[in-house]
Parts: sequence; structure tokens; C-alpha cells
Amino acid sequence: MTERFSKLKKVLPPIGTGIAARFIYDVFKFAFPAAIGSGLLNSFKQSIPLLAHVPSAVIIIFCTVVVICIFVFIRLYNISKTRLELLNNSGLFYFRRNTREEDKGRNEELLLEKLKQTKGIEMIGGTGYNTFARCDPGGKKAILREAFETSVTGDIKILLLHPHAPQTKIRASSLGVPLDTYKREIFNSIDFLKDLKNKANKVRQLIIEMLVEAGSGHSGGPLGMADIFTAFYFHILNHDPKNPDWDDRDRLILSNGHICPVRYATMALSGYFPIKELKTLRKINSRLQGHPHCGSLPGLETTSGPLGEGLSQAIGMALAGRMDKKSYYVYCLTSDGEHEEGNTWEAVMFAAKNKLNNLIQVIDRNYIQIDGTTESVMPLDPLKEKYESFNWNAIEIDGNDIKSFIEAIAKAKLVPDRPTIIIARTIPGKGVSFMENDYHWHGKPPNKEEAARALNELRVLQEKIQNE
Repeated sequence: MTERFSKLKKVLPPIGTGIAARFIYDVFKFAFPAAIGSGLLNSFKQSIPLLAHVPSAVIIIFCTVVVICIFVFIRLYNISKTRLELLNNSGLFYFRRNTREEDKGRNEELLLEKLKQTKGIEMIGGTGYNTFARCDPGGKKAILREAFETSVTGDIKILLLHPHAPQTKIRASSLGVPLDTYKREIFNSIDFLKDLKNKANKVRQLIIEMLVEAGSGHSGGPLGMADIFTAFYFHILNHDPKNPDWDDRDRLILSNGHICPVRYATMALSGYFPIKELKTLRKINSRLQGHPHCGSLPGLETTSGPLGEGLSQAIGMALAGRMDKKSYYVYCLTSDGEHEEGNTWEAVMFAAKNKLNNLIQVIDRNYIQIDGTTESVMPLDPLKEKYESFNWNAIEIDGNDIKSFIEAIAKAKLVPDRPTIIIARTIPGKGVSFMENDYHWHGKPPNKEEAARALNELRVLQEKIQNE
């Protein structure tokens, strides 16, 4: 009997004793009526020759097993189909994590800490791998983002306690790689990708408005990196615009500081400072200088100007985080052009030597610089193979595909013993037809006529996104 029950437990989703008990209760709730029904069938045994000599107990067991099998199939089907929209009507949720043995302690601690830090969540009780929490239904996006961000090395089992069907709605999501099933549920249920695409389009419009007002600045790079910055500030980064100096925040280092208009626009949209201040770009006494100035604006980690220094600064922060036993990640954004400088490669070697797996570099691989294409000035390809030879984990993606970028970040966090480089192939001037892939727009702003044309194209694109 014990052996049979053990086999049954392997069939059931590993979601805790309480849920298993509820499952078994539901099974027998249907099994007993089946047994009674089988008694009625027994009364017809005499009229059915094949059943005439079959014991009644066998008939009862057979009917019960059939009903149980049907119910288990329906139950598991419903589990797989239950979507996360249920959180819209739920204030209470339960989760349990299952991870690789060597990751259990650290990952559980990180997830609990993230949930505690997420606004609108109240931790109720539970210890170890069984935790209950209550959240504001309006905060569902934050909860799902935190769970997605911190759970990529294991499974998270979520029981949504729906007020109209308590303890019956189960969604078991495996967050290992590949993440397709889980992401599809998240993206479909909360319009996740469309929301990010709309924000990226808004960022591009703000960039054009800033540059035409300033009369100087870079157009190509900022427009090309709008998708990546949107993904960072509205999904990936663990940060708080109201507490920008929070010790456990993720660090975002912008090495190629000349593309700062995209950072300023994204920071303003996420609440670091008023959007109207964007019009002061490059003005005297403005906090928004042509290259980021640490100390003048909340949320800036470094002052950047000379190319090639950002990676070394990021390495210092990643190393300090490890020494202080902090769980934050350090993200460093670099240009492909600055890889023509020797100090970049010194930093690459140092990061690999120290196995800084809390460091993720994102290179804007747009193939342009101020004098032409990178391959005509100083060829860099094959860039991925170069980094791999320096013992980095290298991932190559379409940098204007937000979904692909989020997946790449998740995969990077699975690597335990080396830093990761994400080579993001972007289109400089993305979204504005006459700027795309033209290196002349590397360091040139639009005039009023060009800005009007660019904004019109971006607004048409916004309508297309809304109608997707």
C-alpha cells in the first residue's frame, strides 16, 4: 500500500501536503458515488452473461478506478490551463520552490527577500519552502515580475486562493530554461509585451523631442537602445525610483555615455524625475548633461564620458558586491566602438579571471561609430568568439526584440562561474526610417522638420502596436 501511494504522489504535482490532501479529498468525493453506482450495476449482473461470475468487489473496484482516472485527467488538464489572470481577483497566494539541491538556500532567500521588498505584498506566514503572502490585486504585475526574475533556476508552484473557488485554482509554472510556457502565460495574461513596446515607442518620441530642443546630441544610438532600456527599467532591474540609493538595488552602468538621452527618457518615465525636465537636455546648469554626471541626478551610478571605462567600473561594483555578500546584479552597457580600446579588453580578462557571474555586459552592436562603420574603422567580428575565448558566457540576440532580451538576461543568471556578454544587434535610429542604419546620425540631432517627420512615423508605429 505504501509503495502504491508513493507512486501516486509522483503523479500529483509536487505542491505541498495541503494541496495533495485537497486533491485526494476531491478524488474520493467522486469515487464514492461511483462505488454506489457500481452497486446498481451489480444488480444487473444476472442479466449480463459476462458479469454473472464476476465478484461484486471487482466491479466496484473497476468502476472506481475508471472514475478516478477520468477525474485525474480532467484535474491535471485544468491545472495546466489555469491562467494567472486569477490573480486579478485574489488577495492571497501561496508558493513553494523546488530547486537544485545546491541552489535551495540561496534562491529561496532571494525570492523571499524580493517578495518582502515588493510594495503591496504582506508576508503572512510559513517557513522554509512553504510561504503564504497577501497582496494588493493591483500589484499583480510586480509579484509576477519578481517571481519571474528570481526563480529562473528552479520551479515556483503558485496556489491562487480565488474568493469564489477557494483552494481549487492551481498554476504550476516551471521557470527553468526554456522559459517559453511560463513567459507565454505572463505575456498573454497581462499584455506584458505590448505594454513594454508602447513604453519603448514613447521613449523614442521623448528622445526626438529632447534632441530637437537641445539642438545637439546623438540620435542613432539612443533610438536603437530604447527597447533594451525599457526592458531594464520596467522589468529587469531591481530598483526603486523613490529610493535610488537603496543598498540592494541592481547597478546599471552606462559606459557609452553619449547615448544618455535614452537613459534620461526611460528614467523619467519610471519616476526618477519629472518628464518635463527632459527638455533641459544639454542646457547650462541642467541636471541632464550630454554625458551622465553622477551626483547631479538620482539613479546614476557613474559619470561617463571617455569610452572604455565603464566595464572596469562595473567590475569593481560586482567584486564589491561579492565581497559584501550582496545579491544584486551589475549590468554594464557598452558600445561596439569602445571595443577598439585596449582597456576594455583588460577589464574583460579581469572579470573572467574572477568569475564574476553577477556581472552582465550588454553591448550595443549597431556596427556604426562617428567616422563610419566599425568594420571599416577597426573590424571587431567575430565578437562572440572573441569573448568566448576570454572565458565569458556569450549570448547573441536581436537587441530590438524585447522578449529575446529578457530571455537572454534570464539565461545569463543561470551561469554559475563566469560573467556574461549579451551581444545585442540593434538598428541605429530604430523607428525612424531616414535614420536607420545611417552612421551620419551617430552624433547628429534632427532639425525641426526632421523631428516632425520622425515623430509622425513613431506615432503611426504606436497605433500599429496598439492594434496588434
